Amino acid sequence: MKQYSKEEIERVRNKAIEDFSSLTPDEQKILEYAPNQDPREVDSDSYSNLQIQNIKKDAAHGKEPTPEQKAAIIGKKQDKANQTINRVIHGTNDVFRKHYNFKEDGVSFDIAIREPNIREQGLILSRASAYLDGLGNYVDPTIYNIYYTLALIRECGVDVPIELADDETMYSPANRWLLQIWRDFSDWEARFQS
Repeated sequence: MKQYSKEEIERVRNKAIEDFSSLTPDEQKILEYAPNQDPREVDSDSYSNLQIQNIKKDAAHGKEPTPEQKAAIIGKKQDKANQTINRVIHGTNDVFRKHYNFKEDGVSFDIAIREPNIREQGLILSRASAYLDGLGNYVDPTIYNIYYTLALIRECGVDVPIELADDETMYSPANRWLLQIWRDFSDWEARFQS
């Protein structure tokens, strides 16, 4: 994965605060996969929005903010960016994309899966149950997760690689691939707040 400079990450985070919808797909990936910023030195929650506005107004009139006030402003800005980034926004940040390279199987592919809505979630659970002939509650969780991922791809797959396109041509090695996709998708999905 490409490494981005702190300045580039900060530029994209500031742009997201102003207007998340104006981010390019590459900029969204920067936000999605960039490491978290250093922890704040001060709890910005102890500052109200009015206090932050007053600090900014004072700074505009030449009064230098204290280091604690600067940290509070940065913290509020980061809170706002996180609030924007941590919500699923239809058509903006609702697609998981990843490149996989399973060298041991000689397979490499890209996949894109859309975050399922509540209706699709029901269809996924139903399809996973059908794959397992209704025995989903009685199989090992790893096996269930493999079939859940397959059902997820069938319902919400945006870009599905040929290796995973047809159930009839998939064999045992695909289980490892599906399990890894499930782990990565679950980690990606966990970023969003409910």
